Amino acid sequence: MSMTAATSEHPEGFPHDQGAGGGGVPSPGPDSKASIHDGGQYPSTPAGYTEINGSGATYSAQRLGTTLLIRAQGMLPYLNEVADIRQAPLRISPPAFDFLIYKPQILAPALRKFDFVVRVGFPKEPQAVVIRDAQGSHQVAIAQFSPLKSVNALVESSNSGNDGFGMGDTLDEAIYTAISSIPPLQGTSNPDQMFLYKVTEFGRMVGGFAALNTFYARVTRQTD
Repeated sequence: MSMTAATSEHPEGFPHDQGAGGGGVPSPGPDSKASIHDGGQYPSTPAGYTEINGSGATYSAQRLGTTLLIRAQGMLPYLNEVADIRQAPLRISPPAFDFLIYKPQILAPALRKFDFVVRVGFPKEPQAVVIRDAQGSHQVAIAQFSPLKSVNALVESSNSGNDGFGMGDTLDEAIYTAISSIPPLQGTSNPDQMFLYKVTEFGRMVGGFAALNTFYARVTRQTD
């Protein structure tokens, strides 16, 4: 799949945002008002569902700066079951993740394919990410995200102490993530000190391995 990026110079033509799940398939549940979908990264079990550890999925992962893209693919035995990946409740670094299945009260027997990507913050150093499911713990190798050379160059150029790169479902979220990726200054003790963060580039990434539909931003901290 090809990948294109819309930059701040060409903001037109952005497709409708499909949400954090990125390619999730809507799945009806007991509450028709709820839009529960694959890869929703729900912080807890959605209302009206029960939660079990999933199995039978295949996983892959790619890194873009401090953002990790985790992809899960497989089949569900029921049409209205929902597959998800959530950070494991373990106080470890780097974090591990759980592959989960949400089951509604009434099941509709029919095979359904799922294929979704979740986007999580992750350190740059580890070469693998741990994903847990009903079959145990899996060490999933992390590849470098490379379809868009210009964006990878942007990430690599944001490695100085005052530059940051971030992604998000909204531009505000991407900017906030970029600011958060900048390490604190050493040796500053003035509690009233303020910094100016300048957005030097922003845009939107669409397509690629992860079926991305997300904003990105690059910011610079000005200390003078």
